[in-house]
Amino acid sequence: MDTSNHRVTIWSEFTDLLFPKRCFGCSQLGTSLCTLCRAEFSFQPALRRIDGLKIYSASHFAPVCRKILLRAKEDGIRSADLLVTQALSFSLTHAISHRKVLLQAIPSQRNKIRLRGRSFVTSLVQEICSTEVEQIQLLEFQRRVFDQSELSAQERSKNMAGALCVKAKKFPISQEIFLVDDLVTTGSTLLEARRALNVAGFTVAGAITAFSA
Repeated sequence: MDTSNHRVTIWSEFTDLLFPKRCFGCSQLGTSLCTLCRAEFSFQPALRRIDGLKIYSASHFAPVCRKILLRAKEDGIRSADLLVTQALSFSLTHAISHRKVLLQAIPSQRNKIRLRGRSFVTSLVQEICSTEVEQIQLLEFQRRVFDQSELSAQERSKNMAGALCVKAKKFPISQEIFLVDDLVTTGSTLLEARRALNVAGFTVAGAITAFSA
């Protein structure tokens, strides 16, 4: 018997007793996503073009998607992470058609990394990498930005302007670079990431997100 797997199973059963699973969408007991909410969490290839940047998404930002993203991003719930990762994988497959690409996640700000214990999107990108898909980490924030949830499109653009930079050009890149984020609304964050990479001499082929609002 694999004792390590056995211990994991026992711990999982124990935590389920203490903290029973509830649907992320409607709080129904016994499952992370009930049948009705699973139907709302459905994937449909979507392509938006914002200032020439092609952005591939898996799903409209429905209420259940919002709840899943919050539980993954703010609470670090593993089963919610996996659902967001599924959406990113769907978007990636739709975007690249099995060719080799490099993925650059939108990094988290340092204060968010301290709060959550990780750079959220970067950690999800690690889950979808393969022999044909490699992660690069060239971008970082060079100044603080405000939370964008309550900002207008114009305010978001101003908030993000000049916020990102390339750490260091460590190696020449010939493969296509795709940006990755969890959610696209106005596109201000993705456009700022493209600008920072372009300034450093890199070309961005497109972007993928889990959700589109």
